[in-house]
Amino acid sequence: MHVNVCLPLNSEEPLAQHRDRAEARLNAARAEYHQTQLINVARIVTAALPEAASIDLARHLFDFQNEMWLEAIHAADGTLLWHDHQALDPLAEFHYANGATWKQAAEVIAETVGQALAGAEITDVADQRPDWSRPNSSGPIELFRVTLPDRRVVEHHTTTPPGPDEPRVEVVTNRDPDSATEVHVFVDGVPILAELTDVDPGRGWVLSDWRALAAEHAADASPAAAELITQLFRQGESSEFVTA
Repeated sequence: MHVNVCLPLNSEEPLAQHRDRAEARLNAARAEYHQTQLINVARIVTAALPEAASIDLARHLFDFQNEMWLEAIHAADGTLLWHDHQALDPLAEFHYANGATWKQAAEVIAETVGQALAGAEITDVADQRPDWSRPNSSGPIELFRVTLPDRRVVEHHTTTPPGPDEPRVEVVTNRDPDSATEVHVFVDGVPILAELTDVDPGRGWVLSDWRALAAEHAADASPAAAELITQLFRQGESSEFVTA
């Protein structure tokens, strides 16, 4: 995550006080970003398991890349709703409205929580934030439990229409099976030029070429867009049409 904070220097303000103000603004931005990402996680989880109240993430202590995976999901009363090692996965046949599978969603959930850390060490976050805890675990696996934002908070942020001062953004997509996809973007009714990144893991892709294309698109994009492009291309690697 990239956070830019601009605070004009006040000639009458001591430098230490200015630094403290900048740090306070940064910390507030990180906290808001963290909450926004968890709201997105809750939206994904509760679409499949409406009673979900917390998720467990796991990582291997000897994996120096610190990659996490979704280990379990619990209801508010502690009832286990889903586990990564269930013999019969109750969500194996579940699909979201956009066609995504639960397996894909589980990967996105772990990645989104990782983004919410904003570069901080996960153990520090777990020790400092009240919505994080560290359940007892044995062996080389370390567990982290994250309490999801209240359902009413999630619904508010995902259903509240834009305010009157926010720009109206309209996107019109023309999908021609015999030609390239055309996208037209309007901001407050005015057409603007937009950059289109088409993530389409169709037939004929070799994994190395697919990853090279992802890196090329991400390099040309803004940091926020590059983050999403990288995530979508990584999900596309699971397509049957992307071969090693």
